[in-house]
Amino acid sequence: MVLRCRCGGSVIHADAEAVCVKCGMVQAQEVHIVESKSILGLGGWRIRDMGSMISLPTARARRDIEAICSKCGAPDVVYRRALSIYNSALGYGLQRGCHHATFAAAIVSLACRMEMVPRTTKSICEAALVKPCSMHRAYNTIAIGLSLDIPPPDPASFISGMGSACDLPVPVLRQAAELLRRVQPQMSGKDPATLAAAALYIVCVSQKNGVTQQQIADAASVSTVSMRLRRQDIERALD
Repeated sequence: MVLRCRCGGSVIHADAEAVCVKCGMVQAQEVHIVESKSILGLGGWRIRDMGSMISLPTARARRDIEAICSKCGAPDVVYRRALSIYNSALGYGLQRGCHHATFAAAIVSLACRMEMVPRTTKSICEAALVKPCSMHRAYNTIAIGLSLDIPPPDPASFISGMGSACDLPVPVLRQAAELLRRVQPQMSGKDPATLAAAALYIVCVSQKNGVTQQQIADAASVSTVSMRLRRQDIERALD
């Protein structure tokens, strides 16, 4: 018999929990623990009713996801998508062998990509206090395990946030976005945030508006070294 949540979604059992695959709600259930008094030298058995419980792993994962989204300034749609991905990944056992914070960071990164919300790997890893290499492994495990349809990142979507952080005028942002569209076919596989930062810096230099390379790199959460390399790539593509 298939159990149903109030929302109509089916309920799966994973890690001693009953979780709705549609809304992500953890279903409360009666848990009975049998204790042996003989272990205490008292003899006999008794059953203690613990009432409705939620296990620590899922509760902690939800807190981790919420904290990462909050630190990254991700909207509610990302949080909801992340919970949905988490519950699906939990049902397939994809969390096994992965640190809880790394797993949560990978899920938030996937949710951002699927909702087309621009957030850098560095900013998510810093929010979760995890290493990018570990997060990427978990990201790939979840994406492949769930056969997720992940849209390619749009470097131009990072321009607005960087421009706001550096207090740049709208015309500069538009020129940077147009520059990216011109070279994007030749930039496959390059980090979108670094590409956006490099394009923005190229336009800032041409406009002589005084914004430094370090300011843009900080706004993009990328290194100046990576930004210089992508700047060279863009300039070669324009020649």
